[in-house]
Amino acid sequence: MRFISTSLATSAAALIALPAMVACGATVATGIDAGGSPQTMTTSTSSTTVTPTVAAAHGGAGGPAKVLTYGAHGREVRLPVKANALPGAPAGFVHGLRAALTKEWARIGGEAGCREVPVETVMKVSAAGFAFTAANDDPSRAHGSKCKDVGGGVNEYWSVVHGTWKPVIAAQDTPGCAQLKQYSFPSAVAGDKCFDGTKVVAYSHA
Repeated sequence: MRFISTSLATSAAALIALPAMVACGATVATGIDAGGSPQTMTTSTSSTTVTPTVAAAHGGAGGPAKVLTYGAHGREVRLPVKANALPGAPAGFVHGLRAALTKEWARIGGEAGCREVPVETVMKVSAAGFAFTAANDDPSRAHGSKCKDVGGGVNEYWSVVHGTWKPVIAAQDTPGCAQLKQYSFPSAVAGDKCFDGTKVVAYSHA
C-alpha cells in the first residue's frame, strides 16, 4: 500500500471514478515552472490501443494548450518504458512517470517479478504542464514473486516543479480547492469539483 505525506488542506469527499483507492492525503511541492512541449515517448502498457482525444486548457500568450484524454478509463503505463505507449505526451512527463514507477517498484521489493506491479493510469495530460493520473499496485502482475506491501493507490495531479514533472497533489478523494488554485490547475485536467474544507464545490479554471 502506498503512503504519501499528508497536507492539512486535503480532505475527503467522493472518489474520482477510479477503483481500489486507499485513504491518503496530499503532497504539495513548491516552485512551479510550467512547461513540457508535446513529443512522443512512452512506457509499456496493456495491449489495448487507446487513441487520445484533444481538448484545450490555458496555454498563456501562445493560446490554448492541448489536453490529451486517454479514453474513458485512461491508459495504463508500466515499467519498462517502450515506444508509442503514450502518444502525444510530453517527454518530460513520461520521464516523470518512469521515475515514479521505478521508485514504487523499489519500495515493494525491487524483484524482477514485481516490475510490472506498479501502474500509473494516465487520464489526461496538458502541454501546458499538467496531468491527472491514478497510481496503484496490481498484484495480478506479480508473476509469483512476493512483492512487499502491495495494494491500493491514489489519484495524482501532476505539474512541473523546477523543470521536472512531479505529482504535486495526491488524494483518494476530491482534491482541495486551495491546492488546485495554488498550481492554477485547469479544470480541463483537474475536473470541475474541489473540496473547500467543508464541502464539495464547483471548480473552474480556464
